[in-house]
Amino acid sequence: MSSTVAWTRKLLRHYYRRNPVYLPPRFGRREYGFLFVGQDGMKRHTTFATREDIGEFLAERGPAHAYYSAAYYEQPEASRMDDKGWLGADLIFDLDADHMPGHEEMTKAEMLEQVRVEALKVAEEFLVGHFGFDPEDMKIAFSGGRGYHIHVTDPVVHELGSAERREIVDYVTGNGIAISRLVRRETFSTEEVAGHVDEKQRWRLPAVGDPGWEGLFARELVDLLDEWRQLPREEALEAFGDLHGVGDKRAESLVDQLDEDAMAAVREGRVDSVPALANKTVIEAVTDRVRRAAIGEADEPVTADVHRLIRLPGSLHGRTGLRVTPLTLEGLKDFDPLVDAIALPAKPVTLELEEPETGQIGGESYDLQPGTHEVPGYLAAFVAWPSVGTTKPDRPVVREGAPA
Repeated sequence: MSSTVAWTRKLLRHYYRRNPVYLPPRFGRREYGFLFVGQDGMKRHTTFATREDIGEFLAERGPAHAYYSAAYYEQPEASRMDDKGWLGADLIFDLDADHMPGHEEMTKAEMLEQVRVEALKVAEEFLVGHFGFDPEDMKIAFSGGRGYHIHVTDPVVHELGSAERREIVDYVTGNGIAISRLVRRETFSTEEVAGHVDEKQRWRLPAVGDPGWEGLFARELVDLLDEWRQLPREEALEAFGDLHGVGDKRAESLVDQLDEDAMAAVREGRVDSVPALANKTVIEAVTDRVRRAAIGEADEPVTADVHRLIRLPGSLHGRTGLRVTPLTLEGLKDFDPLVDAIALPAKPVTLELEEPETGQIGGESYDLQPGTHEVPGYLAAFVAWPSVGTTKPDRPVVREGAPA
C-alpha cells in the first residue's frame, strides 16, 4: 500500500470519528451508498436504523465518498429497485461549475463563485419566488467538489414522477419559454379611414413587478440596460454593437436615448419613449441576451431521477478533501467553499510532486513546483486526492511529518 493511500485512509477515519454527518429527514427510509479508497464499485443498498449505527460505520470504514437517496423506501436495503417499495422522493437540483457558460476560461475559484451565484438564483428566484417554497423546506449543500445541491423536502413534491420533475427543470432553465409572450406587439389605437381600419401598434414588455418569468425577464432587462448605461460611452457602444444585427447607428441611438425617464418607462414595460429599443431587430437581439441571462442552471437528469443518490451533508468529498457543507439560504449568500468548506487539519505533511501544481485554497494561492514540500494537510489532500482513485494512487506522494 502506498503512503498516499495509507495516509488518506487514516485521515478519513480520523475525520469521521470526530465529525458527525447531517442525516436527512426520515433517514431510516433512505438507501446509502459508499465508495472506498482502493476498492472498485460502490457499496449500495445500505440502511441504518440509528444515528449511532451510521456514525460507527463511517468511523470504522472511512469512505472516500458517501451518498444517500433522494427517495424514501419501504425496504431501502433491497438489492433490486423494484423490491424497495418507492414511497416518494425529495426534489433535487444539482448545479455543477463545469456546466457554467465560459467555465473553460475560469480558475477553480472563479467557477465556484459563478455556480454559487447560480445556486442562489435557483433557490431564491425560482424555488422561493416563483414556486413559493418555504426556505425552511429547502436543504442546500456545497457538494465538496464543483457545485451545489438543493433539496426541496416539502411533502407536496414527494409523489411527483420523473415527467413532472422534468417540467419543473424546464421552467427553471427556460426550456420552451415563448419570448413572444414576454415581448409582444399591442394595439394602442384604431382609426377608420376611408372604410379601412388603421391599427397603431407598439412593443410591450413585462414590468418589473410582474409575477413569474415576466417579472424576472423585466428585471434582467433593466439590470442589463442599467449596466450598459453606466459604462463609458465607447464601451457602451461596443456592448450594444455586439448584439446581433444592431449595428453602429442603432447602438448610438440606444446609448443616447437611455436616460432616467427612458429607464423608468422600461421598468413599467413601456418602450415607446425609447424608439431605438422599439426597433424589431434591436428588441429581438436584446431580449435574446436577456433570456440567456435570466435562465437558471440545473442538471435535468438529476432532478428527474426519482432514485438518485446525492452526497451526504457533513461527509468529505474524496477528490478534494472539502466538506459537503450544509447551508441555509442566507448562508449561501457569502459562502466561500475554498475557505469555509475546509475540514481537514492544517498539520504539515510532506508532499512530493512530479508535476507543478497551482491554485488557491484557504484564502491563499499556491504554486508548487516538482520536488518536496511541507504543506498543510488540507492542501496535500486537495492536490493528491484526485489521483488516489486512479491507476496511479501514489502520485503525488504524501507522507506524514515534515521533510528532512
